[in-house]
Amino acid sequence: MKKWGMVAAAAVLGLVVAMSGTANAQFVKGQFLVGPGAGAAIPMGDFGDAADIGFGFGGVGDYMLTPNLAVGADFMYNMLGAKVEEDLEDVSVDDFKLLQITGHAKYFFGQDGAKMTPYLFGGAGFYNMKGGVSVDIGDIDLDVSASSTEFGVNGGAGMLFKAGEKMKVGVQGAFHNVMTEGDATQYISAGAFLLFTFGAQQ
Repeated sequence: MKKWGMVAAAAVLGLVVAMSGTANAQFVKGQFLVGPGAGAAIPMGDFGDAADIGFGFGGVGDYMLTPNLAVGADFMYNMLGAKVEEDLEDVSVDDFKLLQITGHAKYFFGQDGAKMTPYLFGGAGFYNMKGGVSVDIGDIDLDVSASSTEFGVNGGAGMLFKAGEKMKVGVQGAFHNVMTEGDATQYISAGAFLLFTFGAQQ
Protein backbone atom coordinates (compact mmCIF):
# COMPACT_ATOMS: atom_id res chain seq x y z
CA MET A 1 0.00 0.00 0.00
CA LYS A 2 2.90 2.35 0.71
CA LYS A 3 4.24 1.83 -2.81
CA TRP A 4 0.92 2.53 -4.53
CA GLY A 5 0.29 5.59 -2.38
CA MET A 6 3.65 7.08 -3.39
CA VAL A 7 3.09 6.20 -7.05
CA ALA A 8 -0.33 7.88 -7.08
CA ALA A 9 0.95 11.06 -5.42
CA ALA A 10 3.98 11.20 -7.74
CA ALA A 11 1.70 10.80 -10.76
CA VAL A 12 -0.50 13.70 -9.66
CA LEU A 13 2.53 15.88 -8.93
CA GLY A 14 4.09 15.03 -12.30
CA LEU A 15 0.85 15.87 -14.10
CA VAL A 16 0.64 19.20 -12.29
CA VAL A 17 4.17 20.19 -13.30
CA ALA A 18 3.87 18.87 -16.86
CA MET A 19 0.81 21.05 -17.58
CA SER A 20 2.35 24.24 -16.23
CA GLY A 21 2.13 26.00 -19.57
CA THR A 22 -0.95 24.56 -21.23
CA ALA A 23 -3.91 26.67 -20.05
CA ASN A 24 -5.12 30.24 -19.86
CA ALA A 25 -3.96 32.47 -16.99
CA GLN A 26 -5.92 32.29 -13.75
CA PHE A 27 -3.77 34.35 -11.44
CA VAL A 28 -0.64 36.52 -11.62
CA LYS A 29 2.96 35.41 -11.24
CA GLY A 30 4.17 36.48 -7.81
CA GLN A 31 0.69 36.48 -6.25
CA PHE A 32 0.00 34.93 -2.83
CA LEU A 33 -3.17 33.07 -1.74
CA VAL A 34 -3.48 32.47 2.01
CA GLY A 35 -6.33 31.52 4.35
CA PRO A 36 -7.93 29.22 6.93
CA GLY A 37 -9.69 25.92 6.29
CA ALA A 38 -11.61 23.14 8.03
CA GLY A 39 -13.19 19.80 7.16
CA ALA A 40 -13.52 16.08 7.75
CA ALA A 41 -10.83 13.40 8.04
CA ILE A 42 -12.08 9.96 6.95
CA PRO A 43 -9.82 7.04 8.00
CA MET A 44 -9.35 4.11 5.62
CA GLY A 45 -8.04 0.55 5.79
CA ASP A 46 -6.54 -0.55 9.12
CA PHE A 47 -6.71 3.04 10.37
CA GLY A 48 -10.45 2.98 9.70
CA ASP A 49 -10.77 -0.09 11.93
CA ALA A 50 -9.32 1.87 14.87
CA ALA A 51 -10.62 5.41 14.30
CA ASP A 52 -13.89 7.16 13.51
CA ILE A 53 -14.41 10.04 11.10
CA GLY A 54 -12.84 13.17 12.60
CA PHE A 55 -12.62 16.92 12.19
CA GLY A 56 -9.68 19.07 11.23
CA PHE A 57 -8.76 22.75 10.94
CA GLY A 58 -5.73 24.73 9.84
CA GLY A 59 -4.49 26.85 6.99
CA VAL A 60 -3.18 26.81 3.44
CA GLY A 61 -0.88 29.08 1.47
CA ASP A 62 0.10 29.29 -2.21
CA TYR A 63 2.64 31.29 -4.20
CA MET A 64 2.07 31.61 -7.96
CA LEU A 65 5.15 30.59 -9.95
CA THR A 66 3.21 31.16 -13.18
CA PRO A 67 -0.39 32.29 -13.80
CA ASN A 68 -1.50 28.64 -13.50
CA LEU A 69 1.13 26.88 -11.36
CA ALA A 70 1.58 27.40 -7.63
CA VAL A 71 3.70 25.95 -4.85
CA GLY A 72 2.61 26.14 -1.26
CA ALA A 73 2.13 24.54 2.13
CA ASP A 74 -0.64 22.96 4.19
CA PHE A 75 -0.97 22.95 7.97
CA MET A 76 -3.86 20.85 9.33
CA TYR A 77 -4.64 19.52 12.82
CA ASN A 78 -7.06 16.58 12.79
CA MET A 79 -8.82 14.86 15.70
CA LEU A 80 -10.41 11.43 15.19
CA GLY A 81 -12.36 9.49 17.80
CA ALA A 82 -11.08 6.02 18.73
CA LYS A 83 -13.18 2.88 18.34
CA VAL A 84 -13.34 0.73 21.48
CA GLU A 85 -14.99 -2.67 21.93
CA GLU A 86 -18.13 -2.42 24.09
CA ASP A 87 -16.97 -5.14 26.49
CA LEU A 88 -13.80 -3.23 27.38
CA GLU A 89 -15.41 -1.11 30.11
CA ASP A 90 -12.16 -0.61 32.01
CA VAL A 91 -10.26 0.67 28.99
CA SER A 92 -10.48 4.17 27.55
CA VAL A 93 -8.73 5.25 24.38
CA ASP A 94 -7.78 8.85 23.66
CA ASP A 95 -8.77 10.49 20.40
CA PHE A 96 -6.21 10.18 17.63
CA LYS A 97 -4.47 13.48 16.92
CA LEU A 98 -2.96 13.89 13.46
CA LEU A 99 -0.89 16.94 12.51
CA GLN A 100 -0.13 17.47 8.81
CA ILE A 101 2.71 19.78 7.73
CA THR A 102 3.27 19.33 3.99
CA GLY A 103 4.29 21.18 0.86
CA HIS A 104 2.49 20.94 -2.48
CA ALA A 105 2.40 21.88 -6.15
CA LYS A 106 -0.97 22.98 -7.54
CA TYR A 107 -2.19 23.51 -11.09
CA PHE A 108 -5.22 25.67 -11.91
CA PHE A 109 -7.41 25.15 -15.00
CA GLY A 110 -9.99 27.30 -16.74
CA GLN A 111 -10.48 30.66 -18.39
CA ASP A 112 -9.06 33.91 -17.04
CA GLY A 113 -11.66 35.69 -14.91
CA ALA A 114 -13.91 32.65 -14.53
CA LYS A 115 -16.09 32.44 -11.41
CA MET A 116 -15.07 28.79 -10.85
CA THR A 117 -11.50 27.49 -11.06
CA PRO A 118 -10.78 23.73 -10.80
CA TYR A 119 -7.32 22.46 -9.87
CA LEU A 120 -5.19 19.37 -9.21
CA PHE A 121 -2.42 19.09 -6.64
CA GLY A 122 0.17 16.73 -5.23
CA GLY A 123 2.14 17.10 -2.02
CA ALA A 124 4.54 15.56 0.46
CA GLY A 125 5.82 16.23 3.95
CA PHE A 126 5.46 15.11 7.53
CA TYR A 127 2.58 13.80 9.62
CA ASN A 128 2.69 13.59 13.42
CA MET A 129 0.33 11.05 15.01
CA LYS A 130 -0.53 10.81 18.72
CA GLY A 131 -2.69 8.37 20.67
CA GLY A 132 -3.10 6.97 24.14
CA VAL A 133 -4.76 4.24 26.21
CA SER A 134 -5.87 4.27 29.87
CA VAL A 135 -6.59 1.11 31.87
CA ASP A 136 -8.32 1.20 35.27
CA ILE A 137 -8.85 -2.28 36.76
CA GLY A 138 -8.95 -2.53 40.56
CA ASP A 139 -5.63 -1.27 41.87
CA ILE A 140 -4.20 -1.03 38.37
CA ASP A 141 -4.24 2.46 36.89
CA LEU A 142 -2.13 2.64 33.75
CA ASP A 143 -1.78 5.38 31.14
CA VAL A 144 0.16 4.76 27.95
CA SER A 145 0.65 7.27 25.14
CA ALA A 146 2.64 7.25 21.93
CA SER A 147 3.66 9.77 19.27
CA SER A 148 5.48 9.39 15.97
CA THR A 149 6.34 11.63 13.04
CA GLU A 150 6.43 10.00 9.61
CA PHE A 151 6.85 11.02 5.99
CA GLY A 152 3.72 10.99 3.83
CA VAL A 153 2.33 11.95 0.45
CA ASN A 154 -1.03 13.27 -0.69
CA GLY A 155 -2.88 14.20 -3.85
CA GLY A 156 -6.31 15.38 -4.91
CA ALA A 157 -8.47 17.99 -6.57
CA GLY A 158 -10.49 21.04 -5.69
CA MET A 159 -12.49 24.00 -6.89
CA LEU A 160 -12.20 27.73 -6.18
CA PHE A 161 -15.21 30.07 -6.34
CA LYS A 162 -14.78 33.82 -6.73
CA ALA A 163 -16.19 35.63 -3.66
CA GLY A 164 -14.75 39.09 -4.26
CA GLU A 165 -11.91 40.94 -5.95
CA LYS A 166 -9.36 39.54 -3.50
CA MET A 167 -11.19 36.62 -1.94
CA LYS A 168 -12.06 33.06 -2.99
CA VAL A 169 -13.95 30.20 -1.36
CA GLY A 170 -12.60 26.71 -2.02
CA VAL A 171 -13.60 23.07 -1.60
CA GLN A 172 -11.05 20.28 -1.78
CA GLY A 173 -10.65 16.52 -1.42
CA ALA A 174 -7.39 14.63 -0.95
CA PHE A 175 -6.03 11.12 -0.35
CA HIS A 176 -3.22 10.85 2.24
CA ASN A 177 -0.74 7.98 2.55
CA VAL A 178 1.50 8.13 5.64
CA MET A 179 4.50 5.77 5.75
CA THR A 180 3.93 4.34 9.23
CA GLU A 181 5.63 1.12 10.33
CA GLY A 182 3.89 -1.95 8.93
CA ASP A 183 0.85 -0.94 6.89
CA ALA A 184 0.59 2.67 5.78
CA THR A 185 -1.87 4.96 7.56
CA GLN A 186 -4.36 6.21 4.99
CA TYR A 187 -7.21 8.69 5.13
CA ILE A 188 -9.26 11.03 2.97
CA SER A 189 -9.69 14.70 3.79
CA ALA A 190 -12.63 16.74 2.52
CA GLY A 191 -13.07 20.37 3.46
CA ALA A 192 -13.59 24.02 2.62
CA PHE A 193 -11.44 27.09 3.03
CA LEU A 194 -11.30 30.84 2.49
CA LEU A 195 -8.42 32.34 0.51
CA PHE A 196 -7.26 35.95 0.39
CA THR A 197 -5.03 37.13 -2.45
CA PHE A 198 -2.31 39.75 -2.12
CA GLY A 199 0.96 40.72 -3.74
CA ALA A 200 1.11 41.03 -7.55
CA GLN A 201 -2.25 41.98 -9.09
CA GLN A 202 -3.69 41.84 -12.60
